[in-house]
Amino acid sequence: MDPLSALSVAAAVVQLVDYGAGIVSKGTQLYKSVDGALGENIELETASIRLQQLSSGMQGSLSQARRDNTQGSPAQVDQHLEAMCNECVTVSQELVNKLETLKVPGDHPYKKWKSFRQALKSVWSKEKIEAIAERLCSLRAELNTHVVVSLSGKVTSLSIQQDARFISLDTSIGRIMIALLANNEATQAGIVRVESKVDGVSIQLNAMSLSGQEEHAKTRELLENQEEDRHRRKAELHIRESLRFETMTNRYETISEAHQRTFEWIFRDPEEEDLPWSSFIDWTESGSGIYWINGKAGSGKSTLMRFIVDDPRTRGHLQKWAPHGELKIPAFFFWNSGVPEQCSQAGLLRSIIHDVLGKHTNLIPEVCPEEWEKALELTKHGVPVAVESWSLSRLQRSFERLLGCASEKSHFCFFIDGLDEYDGDYEEISDYFSSLSNLPYVKFCIASRPLIVFKDSFDGFPSLKLQDLTSNDIQRYIKDKLNGHRRMKFWTTREPGLCKGLVAQLIYKAEGVFLWVKLVVKSLLKGLSQRDGIPQLLKRLDAFPSDLELLYGHMLSLIDPIYMEEGTILFQIFDVIRKLPWRNDSFVEVLYTAYTVDLPRVFGASEDDLRQAMKEEVELRDLTLLESKNYSIYSLESLTEYMDDMLRTRCGGLIECELTQTNHLQGNLHYLHRTVRDYLARADIWKGVCSYNRHGSMFDPYLQIIMSYVLRLKRLFLFKKRPSENTRHAIRQLWAHMCWQLDEINKSWSSDCRMGDLTVPCRLLDEFDRAAIELSHSVHALGGSILGHWSNQGLPATWESDFLCEAIRQKHLFYVAPRFLSNGESVERVAGLPLIGFAFLGTDPMFLNESLCRIVEFLLEQGADPNEVFEGHTIWEYFIHHIHTFDGPDLRFAPAGPCSRLRKIQQGLLETFMKSGADLDICCIEDVRIWDQVLNYEPFGGPGAPTEWILHSKSWLVTHVAPPLKRFKRVASTDSGSIPSTFSTKSSSTTDQSEVFDSDEDSMDDNESLSFEERHSLAAVIKCLFATETDPHGADELLELMATLKAAKNPSEDKKS
Repeated sequence: MDPLSALSVAAAVVQLVDYGAGIVSKGTQLYKSVDGALGENIELETASIRLQQLSSGMQGSLSQARRDNTQGSPAQVDQHLEAMCNECVTVSQELVNKLETLKVPGDHPYKKWKSFRQALKSVWSKEKIEAIAERLCSLRAELNTHVVVSLSGKVTSLSIQQDARFISLDTSIGRIMIALLANNEATQAGIVRVESKVDGVSIQLNAMSLSGQEEHAKTRELLENQEEDRHRRKAELHIRESLRFETMTNRYETISEAHQRTFEWIFRDPEEEDLPWSSFIDWTESGSGIYWINGKAGSGKSTLMRFIVDDPRTRGHLQKWAPHGELKIPAFFFWNSGVPEQCSQAGLLRSIIHDVLGKHTNLIPEVCPEEWEKALELTKHGVPVAVESWSLSRLQRSFERLLGCASEKSHFCFFIDGLDEYDGDYEEISDYFSSLSNLPYVKFCIASRPLIVFKDSFDGFPSLKLQDLTSNDIQRYIKDKLNGHRRMKFWTTREPGLCKGLVAQLIYKAEGVFLWVKLVVKSLLKGLSQRDGIPQLLKRLDAFPSDLELLYGHMLSLIDPIYMEEGTILFQIFDVIRKLPWRNDSFVEVLYTAYTVDLPRVFGASEDDLRQAMKEEVELRDLTLLESKNYSIYSLESLTEYMDDMLRTRCGGLIECELTQTNHLQGNLHYLHRTVRDYLARADIWKGVCSYNRHGSMFDPYLQIIMSYVLRLKRLFLFKKRPSENTRHAIRQLWAHMCWQLDEINKSWSSDCRMGDLTVPCRLLDEFDRAAIELSHSVHALGGSILGHWSNQGLPATWESDFLCEAIRQKHLFYVAPRFLSNGESVERVAGLPLIGFAFLGTDPMFLNESLCRIVEFLLEQGADPNEVFEGHTIWEYFIHHIHTFDGPDLRFAPAGPCSRLRKIQQGLLETFMKSGADLDICCIEDVRIWDQVLNYEPFGGPGAPTEWILHSKSWLVTHVAPPLKRFKRVASTDSGSIPSTFSTKSSSTTDQSEVFDSDEDSMDDNESLSFEERHSLAAVIKCLFATETDPHGADELLELMATLKAAKNPSEDKKS
């Protein structure tokens, strides 16, 4: 082959190889490509599509411009531009379509072969694609040129249009300036007017702004004042409510109103009446000091005092005494047949202060400054305010501050009735009022019997003797009562002389005693209703003795003999009930149930007999008139009416039962008169009254009353669907009331040790416990929250109380002793507080008594371990800390008297514990937190205990662990009003305790460096409790016993020492 041919063949081969390599390369790219196309084709396709989109957008803009141009045909440039855009779109689409034919589908079954074929097509179509691309590039360049030319023309056109507008604007401005210059003066005047208006509006806006700020300030101040007033009202209400007691107005309510047209003479001139008394009008209008109303028992002193207090003429006359100021006229009626507050000085002061502050709340901060400051501060911070415990010394200070408010603009006139019914020292109380009567703008009207002590104290003050002044009133009362009866009207027409003599004899025998007249008139009216004639009425009158005591004896003699035994029972039960420290509606029910139950049938009977009482039918039961407050099942009205009839026929009318309306309807039981109580208190009279009891010594009114509480508890089963909280409270309240009766049984048993007499009271307690447990469980089964033993309610759960524990807590040794001696009870407990702990941890340390000593001694004799550990400390440690915490710092400087008895009890308890093996090397408990679980309960006999006591207790516990100087300084700086009333005595109120504490600071400085164990060791506690200012050697006996016991325990160490 010639060289040229060989070269030709070689060139063909190279060209073929290059062509094949291109096909293979492109086939490989197509096979591996995700989109199934070559890379350069994808770029070319993307650019074509972008150019196509831009051209289409420009076509739309040109079409819109053509539609907007309504004045002429479109410019030639725009037509060429639009044609080029159309051609660009056509060419771009042609290129895209061509490139689309060269792609390899991703899901082709023979992808490799398809890739090779498409690669071959790509090689064959390369020139054609490049030609289309070149056309597209030239079209793009030409398009750019046309766009630039088009934009240049449009800019030129816009510039020409803008110049025309500026020329037109200059022409308009020129015309405006010419017009403004022509009207310059009018324009200036308009501007001035506008500026003036703007200034006026500005001034108004400023004024409105200032006014708005003032209004906001006033509103804010008003809201703050309203909030302050709300806090003040709450604090005022708290103090007033703490002074109030439930029976405050009971005596006033029970005093019968004066008969019409009687006692009118008190507002007349004595000289005109020709009767001997000091003018009451003169005293009210201009007098001072004391006006003393005295009279015999039953002469109507209380009725007269109520008449004076209620009559508006009293205030009218007193207003002349206080013409330029406020007049305050509080009143109090003593009543020794009521609760302690009704016959005590504390009750008197509470009632008077409450009365004045209730009507003049602005005086509260001045009269009760400490209480007011504390109540207001706690109220502002939303903290519950504990109920105040008012001691006599605090009340006296408050009353003195109240009298200190007296001035020319504020006068006080006090009306005090029944001073002879005051349960205290007559001389002390009379001298107290005599001294207060010397104060300016203050005076007292006092009523009492003419006892010698009162005659001495009130001698020289204006007075009157009531029995000498009431003959006309008695005559009017007799005539109105007797002549109002139709039978008496008949006899007055038939026998006018005899009728007149009957009235005259009645007035003569009365001797001014209104009570006697009322009783005799009642008997005469009864005789008239039984068709008695005047002779029979005279016999009735002659049978009534003039002396009240003889009259009471006569009333007893008129009781039907068949009722005497029932009367004896009622007299004895009522004698117990009237001594209870509380009064409520349930007293009528207690008297009824205690009277109706036949307790002697329980003697020797089975427990089924006791349970049978629950099924008794009581004729007065009325389930629709439930008194839920006192858990009664009776209609109060029907029960009171029934018992009044029973007392009238069985007790001769010497005990009365009546309904009164104060805050709510309630039944009252009381003697006919105070003198009835004195009469029945005579030993010979009481022995005669009780002689009709056929059961003799077997009858015990306390047991009768206890049985009545058991019955009331059982009847709660009728209402067990009530909320559990009410049921729980009912059980605790009934138990607390029952414990008062049990205390009396405990005292009598402890003194007589009558083991054989314990059967009935112990069985009654077991029956109460059984019924309470059954009731609690039934309530829990109905969805209530009562679970566990009922006595554990209100106590820490860790105590795990049961009824034996509760009996120990209440010191009922008469019940506890047989459980150990007869039933073999053990002092050991599997869990919970040891039994001996219940004896003192549930007791107010200020009320430690002989019962506590006896039950602690008994439990120790039965094997109780004083060193038994509970919650990390021994019972003995708890006891030492208990008495040291509450008594040590507060009674160290207390005067002798009640505290000396308390010291003896504490000494006896310490001796008993130490002789029973108590650890002599212990000290008080330093960790105050341990007491949270001990004090977190309702102490001292049940629910309703004052929260203030718990707050004070915890406060003292914290103080107790402080260094002695700091602790005693805190106590010294505390006002006596901030500690419980138990610590407040009459003499302590006049002692400057700060001097005593200051004198001891040196010795306390020496002890401050000592450790807690040294300051609170057993020896230190004994010294603190018994080495007092009045008896420095009071601790010697206990310290010697302590040393003796230690020596006996460690004889070898004692010999060495």
